[in-house]
Amino acid sequence: MKKIKENIKMLMNKLKSIKEIFHFSIVMHMKKHVDKLECKTGDCNRNLHMRKKYARYHRFFLISPMFVLVSLIIIILANGGLISERAYPYIFLFLAFIIVKEIVSVSISRRIYNQILRPIEDLKKGFYDVSNGNYGVQIKQGHAPEIRELINAFNDMSKELESAEIEKQKYEENRKLLITNISHDLKTPITSINGFVDGILDGVANTEEKKDAYIKVIQQNARYMNRLIDDLLLYSKLDLQKLPFTWQSISISDYIREIFNELLLENEENGVIMKLTDDLSKKIILTIDPKQLTRAIRNIVNNAITYNNKDQLEINFILAKEDKSIVIKIKDNGPGMNQELVKRVFEQFYRGDNARTMDSGSSGLGLAITKEIIVNHKGTIELISELGRGTTMIIRLPLIKEASIE
Repeated sequence: MKKIKENIKMLMNKLKSIKEIFHFSIVMHMKKHVDKLECKTGDCNRNLHMRKKYARYHRFFLISPMFVLVSLIIIILANGGLISERAYPYIFLFLAFIIVKEIVSVSISRRIYNQILRPIEDLKKGFYDVSNGNYGVQIKQGHAPEIRELINAFNDMSKELESAEIEKQKYEENRKLLITNISHDLKTPITSINGFVDGILDGVANTEEKKDAYIKVIQQNARYMNRLIDDLLLYSKLDLQKLPFTWQSISISDYIREIFNELLLENEENGVIMKLTDDLSKKIILTIDPKQLTRAIRNIVNNAITYNNKDQLEINFILAKEDKSIVIKIKDNGPGMNQELVKRVFEQFYRGDNARTMDSGSSGLGLAITKEIIVNHKGTIELISELGRGTTMIIRLPLIKEASIE
């Protein structure tokens, strides 16, 4: 009996050591991952909740050494004849429970790793990638609600960073393009002005007719630069959303008819044939900025007139309703455009090869400004064109309300 007690005491000491080692290993392993998560997210409340959840698993694991200890004591007592044979079925049942419990423990451990610890490692790698400029990294979802919420937040952050980086690159490219085009478009008229001024000062323009011709060229270049700078300032304000809009609710039919009549009078001497077709059966009220929308429509008409190469140019205005939009079509019978130009016509400073001169008087910003104005009206603009078959600009504006004709 004394020997049995000594054996039991020795086993208890060993099991106590095993228990302490096992407990320390589990706690340190869990603590390491939770601390990493705290460092990356700073979400103390959520991590506290996760610590409590891990603690439940720790308590479950810590029961194992106690069960083993009790089992060994039972076996030793049974071998020493201190336990009745009637108790054997209960002992075997108890041992079977221990085995099942250990299997469940292993299963839970794997579940913790797959659903919590592995996603945390993925998060660590994701943060490392983002810190190195690899935006857009997406992490697969873990099943634990706490981790799922955290991964969703990381994925959203990563997408936003990627979008911000794309926008940054886009604006940087636009800035470089803007500087290049401004330098090109201002250098030509400035050089021309300097040349003609030198000609007048040096006496090259030795007659009144030559002086008048030189002065007209200087005036033309000065007006072009003034128009270019005005368009550039306007486009910059639109692009940065710094241009104030004055919104008014007006009848779109009355508004279009007024613009049409103005353009008709202005271009009557140029031999331009203009027609208006109003297919609206009711009075339609739109909320627009008349000044800015007029600027957009004038840009389209001026573009059609500037690049026309036919003896008789026709421009047709068509006003119609499609679903919940008002459609303004401006169609001409001009030379049309190739598909490369159609794709790029709304880009800033883009002009066709035959128009890349100051003779057209175009700043290369007219249609880019037009598009920005339409977009600020919550509308869309589309260009349909084919070489030799003219061009159609289609503006769609959102319908606010319609009323019966009074």
